[in-house]
Amino acid sequence: MDNQEQQKTTTTLLTEINKTIQVLGIDKLVDILKHIRKKSVEITQEQVDKSEIIIKLVCEEFDITIDEFYSHKRLKDRRYAVGVCAFLLQNKVGLDNSDISFLLRKPADMVSIYKNSINYLNDRRPDDYKILKRITNINNKL
Repeated sequence: MDNQEQQKTTTTLLTEINKTIQVLGIDKLVDILKHIRKKSVEITQEQVDKSEIIIKLVCEEFDITIDEFYSHKRLKDRRYAVGVCAFLLQNKVGLDNSDISFLLRKPADMVSIYKNSINYLNDRRPDDYKILKRITNINNKL
C-alpha cells in the first residue's frame, strides 16, 4: 500500500470512529472493541472450524450464499437459516449466545430470538416441518 492509500485508509478509519463515537459515545465504543477482542480469543480454532462447516451446510440447505447469510437483507429463509445455525452451534459446538453472536455477526438478543423460533417448531405445521427436515438433512451431513 503506498503512502496515499494508507492516508486515505487512515482517514476513513478515523472518520468512522468519530461517527461511531458521536452515535454511541466513547465508553460504548471501547466496550464493544473490548468485547470483540475478548470473544475472538475465547473461541477455540476447533470451534471456529466446526462453526464454519455448519454455516456452510446451512447455507447450502437453505440455498443462500455466505454473503446473503451475513447480510441484513430480508430474504425469505435467511431468518430461519440464522436460527438453525444458532441452534446447531449451541447444540453441536457448545457455544453460548455471546459466542454465537460473535461468529454470526448478529446481536446476541437477535440470536436468542432466532434460536428460540427453531426450538418451538412444530412438525405438524407444514412450514415448520420443512425447516425441521432441513435440520435433519444438515445433521445427516455432519
